Amino acid sequence: LVSWITVTPTSGDAGSHMITITVSENNSTSERGGNVYVNIGASSKLQIPIIQKCLYLEAKPTSLTFSADADSRQLEINSNTDWSVTSMPEWLTVSPQSGKNNQMISLTAQSNTSASSRNGKIKIEKEGLSLSVTVDVQQEGLTLSVDNNNLQFDANASTQNIVINTLSGWTASTSDGWITLSQTSGSGKSTLSISVEENKGEESRTGSVKIVAGELNQTITITQQGKYFNISESNK
Repeated sequence: LVSWITVTPTSGDAGSHMITITVSENNSTSERGGNVYVNIGASSKLQIPIIQKCLYLEAKPTSLTFSADADSRQLEINSNTDWSVTSMPEWLTVSPQSGKNNQMISLTAQSNTSASSRNGKIKIEKEGLSLSVTVDVQQEGLTLSVDNNNLQFDANASTQNIVINTLSGWTASTSDGWITLSQTSGSGKSTLSISVEENKGEESRTGSVKIVAGELNQTITITQQGKYFNISESNK
């Protein structure tokens, strides 16, 4: 019998009896084993193997990918002891940052305004022991595109639509007074209506609309024809 196993009672008379086997807390990261022996007289008649699990700490999944926009994921902690989150990327928040036994925690990534992806690690550990788990985290870089970068209008007042593709918030602007926009900001994939006033001049004119999302931008060239007349002459 090892010191971390106790048996009550340790002796009894003939007949049927219940015995209680108690183990002390295993505060190590190694599983341990022992035996309880039942003796009759000087002979050992029964050997009961005792196996006690160690402290453990696991996270599922072991890697997470976030979209470029503000994004949240769930992480499952499986453990039989208390634990805490001891490090994480600055662009990530974790709630709760400590707990005990099995628990779900929420991870929220801030918007990534860069076109480059970013990576980091979350470390979860049991204080005072070399018991820890690391989760790899990655956030995609921001993307921005439009379905048409060059709009052609005739001389009349009219409207055309473009589709903005991004996972982030965006803004739209123009410095040309004859161009108006249906909206100047939005989020995610959106349709933007671009309108032009009538061009009463004979010359064509050119303007632009700028779309900005984070560090990225797209310029849409707007070309509008001028008024013109066709004069034909015939000899009689």
